[in-house]
Amino acid sequence: MPEPPPFGLAEARGRVTLVAPQELSRRCREPRPPVVIFVGTSQDFARGHVPGAHWVPRGWREFQVGDLISSQGTPVAVTCADGRNATLAGATLRELGYQNVVVLEGGMAAWQAAGLPVEKGLTSVMRPPTDAILSGPDRNFADAIQYLRWETALGEKYATS
Repeated sequence: MPEPPPFGLAEARGRVTLVAPQELSRRCREPRPPVVIFVGTSQDFARGHVPGAHWVPRGWREFQVGDLISSQGTPVAVTCADGRNATLAGATLRELGYQNVVVLEGGMAAWQAAGLPVEKGLTSVMRPPTDAILSGPDRNFADAIQYLRWETALGEKYATS
């Protein structure tokens, strides 16, 4: 059974401009290329992203975007693994006043299927990712509980009444 689309995806698609991988690749070579942000998980970012993209995790997007994008008129391209989170994030950026926002249709899956270059690893990540807890001898139950508390507080912070 296919996974149901995230809540609000259809509405978000109506508020953003979707671009094909080839079009985004062309725009990235222009004299004024867009700032490319990847809004998926750090693990998805490490698996592959548009070369030069910046990882902006969901919970920090509103806080970090101003550090990466100099003005609300700056071209911005939003990506993720499959295009769904990027579409929602693109709509949010439009609501925040960013005027020149495009979303990579189909996400990195479409980018890779088009045979375009992919950068791997945690390049351009300025601090250790906090969106996933990796298992291993240096992680314990307390780390997991702390992460879950952070995630719950984040959900409460953005809950609508």
